Amino acid sequence: MSYPDVVSAVNGGVADLHYKTATTDLAGIHYAGVYPGGTKTGKMVYLCFPFETIYPATARDTVMKRIIRFFDGTSGTTTGVNELTEVSNVKLFPNPVQGVFQIEFNLVKAERIQVEVYDAMGKSIQLLTDQTFSEGVHQLSLSSTEWSPGLYFAAIRTASGSKRIPFIKQ
Repeated sequence: MSYPDVVSAVNGGVADLHYKTATTDLAGIHYAGVYPGGTKTGKMVYLCFPFETIYPATARDTVMKRIIRFFDGTSGTTTGVNELTEVSNVKLFPNPVQGVFQIEFNLVKAERIQVEVYDAMGKSIQLLTDQTFSEGVHQLSLSSTEWSPGLYFAAIRTASGSKRIPFIKQ
């Protein structure tokens, strides 16, 4: 029997979520690769239900973090069904953020670091800092801005590379 909220993984799609009541019915799939008939690679995540219905909020945040890692490329071609790996040289905490967060840089020498915040659509919201930091914990404040609660990215750039870290503002 067909249901509008059940999908099949075809043409290289991979099952991510199964309904609890029927392990053969898929509630979500993902795909990474060249779409049939296309020439460019792409990625897609498809859920058969409204994202905001994932409850509690902590479970919804976990799902979103895994989807972001999938699109960001840090988890290869999976959506992170296995545990997410931690960023090795930069940590942002606490997450979710209420107004002030800390960024810990594990640097071997002083280095110029730029931290810019983007919204979930990729629009630059604010350049928080562009200065030289030494190794250790550095506090940056979000409290001076009137950002809406939601998902944001801290783009951290150094001479040796860059890293985007998703965070939730409450």
